[in-house]
Amino acid sequence: AHPAINIAVNAAHIAGEMLRRELPNVATIPVTRKSRHDYVTEIDKASEAIIVREIRHYHPDHAFLGEEGGQVGDSDYVWIIDPLDGTSNYLHGMPQFGIS
Repeated sequence: AHPAINIAVNAAHIAGEMLRRELPNVATIPVTRKSRHDYVTEIDKASEAIIVREIRHYHPDHAFLGEEGGQVGDSDYVWIIDPLDGTSNYLHGMPQFGIS
């Protein structure tokens, strides 16, 4: 496999562990409504920060396009991140969510 795939999978696993750990505490997570049926939480932002941190460890010169953080950096290499795909499920305590 390409090394970038391993980096992405590792970053997603680390962020996913945090998401699983915090799922029982979902009632205490601050929520902001972006638009109808579209929410952002502090947990989305934390997940994205973990993913970016992990990728930057290996590729400090790469850029990111995150659902929460927008475009960061300028590079021929851009990582596109949805740090919590299924926020509505997560907010209802349902474990059907992922990282894209």
